[in-house]
Amino acid sequence: MLEDLGFEVTKGANGNHRTYLHSKIPTFAGGNYDCGHGKNPQIKKFYIRNVLSTIQQYEEVFTT
Repeated sequence: MLEDLGFEVTKGANGNHRTYLHSKIPTFAGGNYDCGHGKNPQIKKFYIRNVLSTIQQYEEVFTT
């Protein structure tokens, strides 16, 4: 979903860690999340809330 909105998502230094940036949002320093660990990894809710908050904060970039 992030890539569909124009974010560049890259692998972080550790395992399932990811970082994301958007070239059209110079004031956004970037975000990150972890895809989880173990047999059935799941993204923790606070990462999802952070991503959604970023999308809402910069909504005008995605609608133009």
